[in-house]
Amino acid sequence: MTKTKFNIGDRVKAIKGSQMGNIGTIEKVLPGINTNTEAEYQVGFPTTPYGMTLPESSIQKVSKGDSTVYTTESVKRRGAISTAFTEAEYLTEAHTGGTIKTVTHNDVTGKHFAGWFFKMDDWANITPSQFPLSLITHDDEIAVYGYFNGDKLDGIIRVDDYDDSYELSFFFVNKALQHQGIGQQLFQSVLNRYKDKKLILYVYKDNSPAIHIYKKYGFKITGTDYGRGYKPQSPHYIMQRDVNRGV
Repeated sequence: MTKTKFNIGDRVKAIKGSQMGNIGTIEKVLPGINTNTEAEYQVGFPTTPYGMTLPESSIQKVSKGDSTVYTTESVKRRGAISTAFTEAEYLTEAHTGGTIKTVTHNDVTGKHFAGWFFKMDDWANITPSQFPLSLITHDDEIAVYGYFNGDKLDGIIRVDDYDDSYELSFFFVNKALQHQGIGQQLFQSVLNRYKDKKLILYVYKDNSPAIHIYKKYGFKITGTDYGRGYKPQSPHYIMQRDVNRGV
């Protein structure tokens, strides 16, 4: 099988084709069937609502300072909330040197984590003192993984073990560092850890970007639910990924 040059979450610039000069994120690796076949990658660009398949010779690793000019409308089509006009603002240098590990109580009580986590829209109606930190702390009953830049916790995801499945929840990334591949690296690491397990998650029905990404990872909508989380009146889709599906 072809040896691949890039990994999921890598930031790359297209150097050929219709996206030439634009910057995107590796969403899926598609290695060739033999050593004589060029590896291909599914790359997500802010200008398109879907991933594009590009050969290895058509992309290169992003250099610090690279930027691509976009219109506000093109950014919205990708599902981003950002209204930035340039790639440098919309998506800064990729964070590929972080570490993914379990989250402790000390991690979630630090000033850095509290500084971004409690500014998320989900917690608009509560104060930090009202939030039980045990919900996002790794212990014998729940697994919580985090993305760390040094000792700074910039992303989390929780995994609950039920009798016949594992539920993914509390998936958050520091807003200041979103769209840099952190969420993809964190999500992919969990999928790798639980690759032989049935996985379920709940997502707001109006969160089209997240639904789109989850579908790319093999999740399918299996139902609708209400009354979850801190926005109980907002309907959720139930999404599921079956056992033994390759990622």
